[in-house]
Amino acid sequence: MYDTHIVSSSNVIQIQRGVTEAAADEQAHRTPLAIKLDEFGDTLTHVIGIICVAVWVASIPKFHDPTFKTPLEGAVYYAKVAVALGVAAIPEGLPAVITLCLSLGTRRMAKRNVIVRKLPSVETLGCTSVICTDKTGTLTTNEMTAVSLVLLENSVVEEHEISGVSYSPIGTINGIEHSLEVQRNPNGAVSDIAAVSALCNDANIVGYNEPKAASKEFERIGEPTEAALCVLAEKLGGKYTESQSTQPQTIASANVNIWRVDHPRQATLEFSRDRKSMSVLASQWSTNSAKGNRLLVKGAPNLLLERCTHAKLRDGTVVKLDGKLRRQIEQKTTELATRPLRCLALAIKDTDKLEASLRSYSQDDANPDERHPLLSDPTNYASIESGLTWVGMVGIKDPARPEVAESINKCHDAGIRVIMITGDARDTAVAIARDVNILPPASLGQPLKAYEGREFFEKPESEQLQLLDSPGNMIFCRAEPSDKQKLIKMLQSLGDISAMTGDGVVSMTLYSLASLFQ
Repeated sequence: MYDTHIVSSSNVIQIQRGVTEAAADEQAHRTPLAIKLDEFGDTLTHVIGIICVAVWVASIPKFHDPTFKTPLEGAVYYAKVAVALGVAAIPEGLPAVITLCLSLGTRRMAKRNVIVRKLPSVETLGCTSVICTDKTGTLTTNEMTAVSLVLLENSVVEEHEISGVSYSPIGTINGIEHSLEVQRNPNGAVSDIAAVSALCNDANIVGYNEPKAASKEFERIGEPTEAALCVLAEKLGGKYTESQSTQPQTIASANVNIWRVDHPRQATLEFSRDRKSMSVLASQWSTNSAKGNRLLVKGAPNLLLERCTHAKLRDGTVVKLDGKLRRQIEQKTTELATRPLRCLALAIKDTDKLEASLRSYSQDDANPDERHPLLSDPTNYASIESGLTWVGMVGIKDPARPEVAESINKCHDAGIRVIMITGDARDTAVAIARDVNILPPASLGQPLKAYEGREFFEKPESEQLQLLDSPGNMIFCRAEPSDKQKLIKMLQSLGDISAMTGDGVVSMTLYSLASLFQ
C-alpha cells in the first residue's frame, strides 16, 4: 500500500501541473466576443474623443462671451460640456444587453441538455471551427464488454467468442467449459487468464437483487475496461463452488472475490503511458518450481509482447515465444482492432523468475519506515515487467453511440472539422472514426489522415502546422493528455476556434453546435 501511495502522489503532481498550465492558457486566450468587445471599445473611445475635441474646438469663439468673466472660464465650461457629451455617448446598457443575449443562448442550449458553465462559452461555441473530441465514453458508450478471448493452442492462435452483454456475469465462452477447465487445469492458460482478470484489477461488479433499487441489475465500480475483465473472470468461473445461485447480488463478483481473498495483493505497479501496462504482485501461489509471489500483468499488446520471452499454451505448456508465434499474435491483434475491439494482453511472471527480493515480499511484514528498493521507484517497473510469459489476449467491445454519426454529419454541413484524439491503437481508432463518419469509408480509397501522437510530434513544426491546417477531419491515436494541450495550442495559433469535449458529452455538444447554424 505504501508504494501505491508514492506512485499516486507522483501522478497527482503531474495532473496538478497540467491543470495549472491549462488554466494559465485559458486566461491567456480570450473568446472571440471578448476580442470584438475590446476592439469596439477602442474604436468607440477614439470616436468619442474626436467628437469631444471637435465640440470644444467649435466652441472656442464663445470663450469670450460676456457671460464669462474671463476666456479661461469659458474654456473650462465648454470642456465640461464636451466631457458630458462623451459620457452620454458611452453605451451603458451594452453589458446588460450582451449578458441577456448570452443568457438566452444558454437557455437554448439547456433545452438540448447541454449545461453551460460560463456565459461566453455560448458565443464561442457558435464560432467554433474545429472540435477536438475524445473517443472512449464520448463517441462510444463506455460500457465495455469482453467479446473475444485469444489463446495459444498447440502453438496456434485460437479465438473464442464470449457471449453476454454489458456488465452481467451471465454468459458463456465458446469452447471453454465454465469453471471446469479452471478447476481441472489450475496451471493452464485459462486459469492464468482468470487470475490476471480478477487480480490485476481495481474494479468490481455490484448486483442488485431488486431491480427497482438501480437502473440495471449489474453495475460497475471502477474503470469500464477493468470491469469487463471482472465479468470475464466470472464467466470463466472456477472459484465459486457453492450451490448455483441466480441472485444478482451473489453472482456479481463471486469468483473475483474468492480470487482476491486467496491471493492477496502485496504491491501494485501502477499504469503509466510509457509502459502502457499495469501489474500487481500477488501472494500465496504454489507452482511446480517454487512457492511465493507472482506478477500478473495486463497492458497494450504491442508493448507487452515486446517484454514477453515465453508463452503458455492452453494445456499449461510453456514454450519460447519465437518469431512465428509473435507474428501470429500481432496479426490477430490487428484483426481484432479493425473490428473494432480494444485489445488487452495478459501475462504473468512466475515466482522463480522474479527478483529475489520480490519472491516473498509482503507489505504486512515490511517495515513501514523503509521503502522497497525496486517498488518505490517507478522507473524500475519496466525491468520488473520483463521476461514475462504471455498467456492470452482479450478483445473488448465499446460500441459507438447511435446518435454520434448524425451529429458528425451536422457538423460537416455546418463547416466544422472534427479531430478525434484517443489513447487507443491506430486500427481501433480508425474503425470507430469510420463508424461515426469522422473518416470516409475505406471503399472510397481516400488518404487516411490518422497519426500516432509520438509519430506526429516527431515531424518538423512547419509540417505539423501544415497537416493541422489541411481541410477535412483527422484522428490522433496513442495520444497522451499533454498531446491534446499541444494540439489545441497549435490550432489556436492557426486562427481556429477550437472546442475540446470528452467524457460522454460529445453527442449533445456536436448536435447543439450544428443546430446553431440551422
